[in-house]
Amino acid sequence: PLWVGQMYNLGGFVSAAMVMVGAVIFMKLVSYAHTCSDLRNKQSPDYPANIGLRDIARFASFPTLVYQTNYPRTTRVRKRWLLKRVFEMLL
Repeated sequence: PLWVGQMYNLGGFVSAAMVMVGAVIFMKLVSYAHTCSDLRNKQSPDYPANIGLRDIARFASFPTLVYQTNYPRTTRVRKRWLLKRVFEMLL
């Protein structure tokens, strides 16, 4: 990312953002690989079912670095909780 930023003269902020995104993707892939390895070693029934492009895309879209086979979800959007998290992020 730094080389691309220097080659195309993108500036420091864009280069730093590219490095951060690359680091996040790397950490997500390492977490996915470690969890799949643990599930395979435990001979979990979730193991073969959790490998696929759909599952990786779902994990990539979630704001977490730790891969799990099941994520806690609600049936509705909790607006108050969401506004609180957006406010925390802005501070």
